[in-house]
Parts: sequence; structure tokens; C-alpha cells
Amino acid sequence: MHRLYKWIPVIDEDMCTGCGQCVEVCGPTSLGLVNGIAMLLCAQTCGSEEHCIEECPEDAIHMQWIPMKGDTNVGQWRIVLPVLEA
Repeated sequence: MHRLYKWIPVIDEDMCTGCGQCVEVCGPTSLGLVNGIAMLLCAQTCGSEEHCIEECPEDAIHMQWIPMKGDTNVGQWRIVLPVLEA
């Protein structure tokens, strides 16, 4: 069995100042502010375009391959095959 991973933004809550610049440039509106901190509210709609990273003045966002299920036509996906032991 293989796993699907999606390339999505991960926000460091300790570094986020809540400026909202990442939210403004997120075309599919996957990001939002919750209690003054940017959050990925809908990973399914994220197009993996990295616009949010470019806009973050605090460098609080990085992209990461996260195990997910969903529509593989939206965003960047990777299949990870299981490691076979010899």
C-alpha cells in the first residue's frame, strides 16, 4: 500500500505576527487568521503555489510534504511507497 502526500504550507505559530499578508495572497482562500495567527484552514483547496511563503515578512511559513487524502488534481502530490525490508 502506498501513501499520498501533499505539498502544503506549515505555519510556525511562534513566528507569525498575524499581519495577514499570506491570507491576502492565497488565491483559493485556504489560509485564514484565527486568534491573530495565520492558519491553513482548508488544505484540500491549497494549490501548493507557495505565494504565502513569498509574502511572509517573518519567514514563518515553510512547505512540507504532509500525508493526506483528497483531490489529486488540486496542488502538488507525491506517492510514497513503503520500504521493503530485506
